[in-house]
Amino acid sequence: MLFSFYYLPNIFMPLVIGYLSDVFGRRFGLMLSSSLIFFGHLLFAIGISGRMFVPSVFGRLVFGIGAESYIVVVLECLSFWNFEFLSFSMGIQSAAQRFGSALNDFMLPLIYEKTKNLSLQFWIGLVLASLCLISTIIFSIIECFSFKPCSRSVRGSIRITRIFNFPLLYWVLTLYISFSYLAIISLNTVASGMLQTRFGFTVSAAGVTLCIPLVVIIFGNPVFGFLIDRLGRYSTCCFLGSAGMALSFVLLCLLPDDCSRWAVYLWALLYGVSTSLVITASWPGIKLVIPEELTSTAYGLSFSIQDGMLFLGPVFTGLIVDATKKYSGGYFWASVFFLMISLCSTAIGWMLVSIDSNGNKSLYEVPRRAIENNDSTIPY
Repeated sequence: MLFSFYYLPNIFMPLVIGYLSDVFGRRFGLMLSSSLIFFGHLLFAIGISGRMFVPSVFGRLVFGIGAESYIVVVLECLSFWNFEFLSFSMGIQSAAQRFGSALNDFMLPLIYEKTKNLSLQFWIGLVLASLCLISTIIFSIIECFSFKPCSRSVRGSIRITRIFNFPLLYWVLTLYISFSYLAIISLNTVASGMLQTRFGFTVSAAGVTLCIPLVVIIFGNPVFGFLIDRLGRYSTCCFLGSAGMALSFVLLCLLPDDCSRWAVYLWALLYGVSTSLVITASWPGIKLVIPEELTSTAYGLSFSIQDGMLFLGPVFTGLIVDATKKYSGGYFWASVFFLMISLCSTAIGWMLVSIDSNGNKSLYEVPRRAIENNDSTIPY
């Protein structure tokens, strides 16, 4: 239930806060979302410690709104300050994000094992949330005194209705991101259970195996990002990434339940490489096809559409596993489901290549040239 309360508002709130960030400035969006993270986590920690249901649920709701929206505005900041190194900077950001998740998964069980105090974990999380708020304040102060302008003359005339005039390339790219992440998140919800039930891994062995794609993403994102920034071909990399992901799911479906562990490690490696390529090639593309004054709105809308799909993905995965338990514990047909999603993503990736090659090649050139070629005249 608490997971649902985190996800539900993010079907529309990233768009709202993204739009407000474009209207009032990215510092406003950062301060608003980081404040929501802090106060939401504070309420959540109080509720958990006092065994109070309402503060826990409300805190989780507020925290979820802030967390997803914060990423939206951070992507806008990265694209503004590092537009010549879009994929590289966003690759580092996503790698750091996944490193934090891995560190959280590793440390929290150890803390609980040592202290036997469940609520202590949430108060440690509150300390980290306060550091997020403090770092946001420091960034805002630094940017205020920066030599780069922080305001846009067109902010006062920005209208939310301009999203209906976004180019076709943006909508296809958003659909590509949504299907790609649908496959990734749906797999993540059952990956450990699949390795244990289908391939006979222990809990620890499953955890080690799932670290393979995580390590590849952490180290691969900056590398892929650097190469893509130098070579361009964003749409081609999107297609190759989703095709590699589909190939990894084909391998997962074909692996016998009694296969060698090295075969599973090979699948994990291929899945990690393709996922890293998808991440580093897709998100920077939004900046390349949307006018600068609408960047946060565009990222927020993409997150809202993606979160709407991600809310349903784990539900369908669970239903498939429960309904097909006699086939490899239900995980074989779940793997087929992931394959179908990744094939959809691959087809959409091919559409990206086709549309971009027949247009102004916004996703073909390196960042600076792509932005110069981008037609930013979306009607007000």
